[in-house]
Amino acid sequence: MVLNTINLDIMDRLARKQADRQLSRYLCDTLAPLLPRLPSTAQCLPAFVEKAGKEATAAGYSDGRQYSTHVTLSLLLGLGWQNDIHQATLNPILTAAEFPEPTRLNLAVNTAITLRQQIERVMPQTHQIFLTLLSLNPSVLRAENIWRAFEQSASLYGINTPQRILALFEIYEADALRQLALPAVKRRKYSAYEQLGIRQMTGNMPLPSDDLQHLQLSQLLYLGHHVLLALSFGRFFYDNPLFTVLHDGLYQKADLRQTCHFLLQFLQQHQHTLMEEASNDD
Repeated sequence: MVLNTINLDIMDRLARKQADRQLSRYLCDTLAPLLPRLPSTAQCLPAFVEKAGKEATAAGYSDGRQYSTHVTLSLLLGLGWQNDIHQATLNPILTAAEFPEPTRLNLAVNTAITLRQQIERVMPQTHQIFLTLLSLNPSVLRAENIWRAFEQSASLYGINTPQRILALFEIYEADALRQLALPAVKRRKYSAYEQLGIRQMTGNMPLPSDDLQHLQLSQLLYLGHHVLLALSFGRFFYDNPLFTVLHDGLYQKADLRQTCHFLLQFLQQHQHTLMEEASNDD
């Protein structure tokens, strides 16, 4: 009997698609209350699981419990969490040799849930900072306004040293400038001796935003929106299928005022959802 050639690669892809569909349904059923707080919808989950699954496989989490754990962490903390602020908390857990793998994976998920709860408690306040920035007339917006908003928001999220805040700002800033096809900022680093001398002479250190004065208004607005959204919704929010509503409003508005108006409405609605959930929990 002659048999057609069996393509094992195709079989593997089909099995993965079937597993992704099952995982999407499970996450939708189990974490349904979480979705509006992200904010997202059940319709976005299949595309998200597919993308998060590719990240999991690329990171070496390609099978069974490893795979589903990595996808769940991405749902709770954002795509690319392993290259964002939460990796410093999760990586030591996932690589702790003294624990068996099931224990490490359970600890990682439980830790991510705690981190998610902390994020949601703070988000209404960080949204308010963002809303205050958006309420400014774009014509009077300055780079310093963006830096101050980021600095305040990062502090609320527990990023509590100037060095850590600046390092995170520079990561998100570089991402935004890359998307604008602009060169990264080469910010001067001052020694402790130089900082002392500058403070004695001027009373203040230069701000990171001083290096953004060359940007056009549209570029400055884009950067400001990007760094604050990345802080709250994850470094790779712009590529996360969970946030299709945000993408549609953010990237399809040609007019700056329309974009700002959309973000005002988006953040106010999300802020309301989070505060309503918090009051129900009380």
